[in-house]
Parts: sequence; C-alpha cells; structure tokens
Amino acid sequence: MSTTLTPSPTGRPKPPRPPRSPLRPRGSAASRAAARRSPMAWTLTLIAMVIIDVFTLVAVSNFLSEGTWYLAGALFLTVFGVNVVALVPGLVPMRWLAPGIALLVMLTIAPQAYSFYIAFTNYSSDHLLNKDQAVEALESVTYLPEGAATYDWRAYENEEGETLLVVKPGEDPAAAPLVAEPGEALRPYSGGELADDGYPAEVDGFAQLDTPATARALDELTDTEFGPADTPITIQSMGLAGEYEYRYRYQDGVLTDVLTDREYRPVEGTFTSADGQFELSPSFQTTVGWDNFTEIFTNPGIRGPLLEIFLWTIFYAVAVVVGQLVIGMIIALALNSRDIPRRLAKIIRSLLLLPYVVPMYLTVLVWAAMLNANLGIITELGETVFGLDRNWLGDPTMARFALLLVTFWLGFPYFLLIVSGALQAIPEDLLEAAQVEGAGWWARFRLVVFPLLMRMISPLIILGMVGNFNNFVVTFLLNSGGPPMTDTDTPAGSTDLLISYTYKLAFVFGNGSDYAQAAVITMMIFVVLIPVVASQFRRYAVWAEEN
Repeated sequence: MSTTLTPSPTGRPKPPRPPRSPLRPRGSAASRAAARRSPMAWTLTLIAMVIIDVFTLVAVSNFLSEGTWYLAGALFLTVFGVNVVALVPGLVPMRWLAPGIALLVMLTIAPQAYSFYIAFTNYSSDHLLNKDQAVEALESVTYLPEGAATYDWRAYENEEGETLLVVKPGEDPAAAPLVAEPGEALRPYSGGELADDGYPAEVDGFAQLDTPATARALDELTDTEFGPADTPITIQSMGLAGEYEYRYRYQDGVLTDVLTDREYRPVEGTFTSADGQFELSPSFQTTVGWDNFTEIFTNPGIRGPLLEIFLWTIFYAVAVVVGQLVIGMIIALALNSRDIPRRLAKIIRSLLLLPYVVPMYLTVLVWAAMLNANLGIITELGETVFGLDRNWLGDPTMARFALLLVTFWLGFPYFLLIVSGALQAIPEDLLEAAQVEGAGWWARFRLVVFPLLMRMISPLIILGMVGNFNNFVVTFLLNSGGPPMTDTDTPAGSTDLLISYTYKLAFVFGNGSDYAQAAVITMMIFVVLIPVVASQFRRYAVWAEEN
C-alpha cells in the first residue's frame, strides 16, 4: 500500500495519518462492555420502561384535562429522555446522570419556566380559572323567572341507582306531594301513608335517602333536571328546588344574559359589556404581554417600594456575607494562634458552632422574643444602657439593624468552620519564610494568609451571597418583613427582601393574591443572580487552567 504526502499550507508535506483499523470499535472498553446487555437485562429494562410509560401517559392525560399543560409537557419530555437513555446502547454513561437530570427538569427548570410564563399573564386570585372553566361556571348560573314555582324536596333512589324527587310547593308546606322524574310531567303521589314530615318512605320501589346519603349525592342531583323538559325542576340547595333557568348562554365568543339581553365579550380575561360598565365573575387567565412589567415600572406605588426593596436586598446580601466572614475569620485566626492551647481552642470552637447547629427557625423565634418591644431583654437593655427606643422592630432603621444582627449570629459559625479548615491548608513554610524576610503579623496576613484564604473560600462566599439574597426564613420569621412601608399599593415592608416581597404578593396580599406580579419579581431575582453565577463559572475555568 502506498501513501501520499499531502502538502501543508506552508509547503511542507504532512506526515501520513496511520490508518484506523476497521476492527477497532469506537469508545472505551468499559463503555462497550456496559452497552452489551443480556437478554434478561433487556427484558427487565423494557418491562420497567413500559410500566413507567403507562403511568406517565395516565398522568399526562390527567394534567391536560385539568389544564396544567406545563406539568404534562415537562413530565412527557423528561420520561421521553429517560426512555432514550435507557434503550439506546451508546448512551450508557448517561444512565448515571439521568435521574439527576430528570429531577432537575421536573423540580427546577419546569417550575422556573412556568413562572416566566405566568409573568406574561393576568394570573391572580381573580383570574384563577382558564376560559373554558369560567364559561362553564357562568353557564351554570341560574335564576328564577317571574311566576316560576319553588319546592321543598326529598330524593329517592332504587336498586339500579336511578333517582327521582318528591316535591312540595315551597309556599304551601301542607300541600300534597308531587313525584318528579327526569323528563316526565309532575304527578301526584298516590301511594301509602306519609311520614311525619309529609313525605312517603318509598315511591314505586324508590327508597327515600337520608340526610347523609342526600348530601353525598347532592352534586349528581344538582346536575339532573327533574320534571317536564320545558319547565324542568333543578336543585339549588338541600332545602330548595324550583323551575330555575340558566341565565347565561355562550355562543361564538359572546356571553349573553338571557334575563337582560346584555352581551358580554372577553376583555383581558373578564367578560365585559359593550359599554364597559358591567363585568362578570369569575374571570379567567389570559396572556397580557408586557403589561405586568409596565405596571411595575410605571406605577409609583409599586416602583418606589420595589426599588427600595431591591437595593436593600443587594446591600443585605453583601453586608451579611462580609460581616459573617469578618467575624468568622477573626475568631478563626485567634483560635489558630499558638498563644491559645489547642484543647481550649477546640472547646471554644465547639461552643461557637452552636448557633449553626440549632435549627434556624427556633433561633430566629428566640431572637424575635428578645427584640420584643414590651418584654424583650435586648430592647430593655438598649433602653436602659444606651437610651434607645424599645420598639426596634417597629422602626425601619432599627428593624434592618436587628435583621443584620440576627443573620450575623446565624451565619458566622459557617465561616468560622471553613476558615479554620482553610488555615490548616496554608503551608507553614510560607509563613516562616515571610517572617524570616522581616514581615510582621499584618504583612503575613495581608500578603500570604488572606490571598490563599480567598482562593480557597471564594466559591463559598459567592454561595453565601446567593443564599442570603433569598434568605426568606430569617426575614419572615423575625418580623414578617415589617414594619410596613407607607405610600405603596402593595404589601411592602421595610425589611422585606425580594423573596419575601414575592411571597406576600403571591399569597398574603389583603386585596387578593397577584401571582403574575410575583412571577415578574421572580424573573428579576433570576436575572440578578445570573451574573453572580456566571462569574463563579469563569473563576472555576481560570482555576482549572492554572491547575
């Protein structure tokens, strides 16, 4: 076999590439061995995937019927990917990552994507239903026409599960009972004796239902029309039935009020009359484009508090991490000193770790009690010694100071722990060499210890900053984000972080929950944290190249 030297762009011939053996398969030996499965293994895999797929199809169908298409889509795509990984021999390494990726998609990516979608809708406590559900609810509204009869009623059921009513005119309790069957004209009851309540115990093989059985069957009974088709009797409640008619009729996108002949058309999720003076409830969800973003940035009652909360959140996250780091580093350096006996240093370090070991919510509640305006020991001490106002949590400035103080206490043991461990990794030779060169303790710390510490713990600093940016537990348990801000259209508090403000908008707003605006703020949190995470990835890449 002859080989030809291919000239390179510089004019020099390239050496020939050795031919690949046609018998040498691609991939490592471990991958090829893992890809070969016995018939029994293939059978078990197929059975497992069939079971998973059947349950998935049932769940997807239920989600779609309930209108939760995002869950249906996320579940379908996740299980489809699991099928591909499980059945394609070349994707053996991915089988170890598939469970984690599946959970990531279902528990993180899908909810975040749905939150982004909600930000472009009018989803709130007033717009919970989809359009079909709202139309169905409005079409089920009934009214009693003028001159129509109302009845007291009892339900009866035979062995086949069929039902009928025995009714008596509501305005005449002593009247003779009438039998009402679906699609049949009313007929007088002509059977045996009546019970004390004026109703028979049995009618043509139909036994009277007692009160618990009637309550259980009430949903089915209210969906059934009894009596003649032209003037049917429908049940309104346990003690009321009558010749009610449906008030609204939906056709070609228009909802017509049969009683007033007024037409309603959907406007931003609400059926509204042509003159805009009348609206029907319930409303429904619909997309509104960028209206939520426009509302947040143009409404002074929302923009002002949001900007203040945003700046306070950034300051809080940075100040807390810096404060915890400084406190933890000072204590770690002191306990690492040769002047303190090792045994004593271990005892002190163990005691200082207690705030990190005790459950956070218990510690915050204890701090809230100590900062109580009436009985708190800290507020009483502050008033006695420094002349401070007792109502720390009622004053915006003091409440923020209290929040920082509590968070410092909760987090400094974490940095004490990691700095103590990092100090053990600094070579003693470097410190001794710096001391020989005449460097004092401050020069050794500034030029040797601190740079090496930051190299080792900076990822944890970034992680702590991100965590405190979303520190909901401390903020909400200490003072519920209070005290409340003034001149605001939303439930904003002086110590609220973006995460607690989002929670208030979504779940505890007094005038109704606004999930769409909460989703907009969630997007803001996501956008703000992206550069922080991206910078961390870049730092990891630089360290990898250096190593």
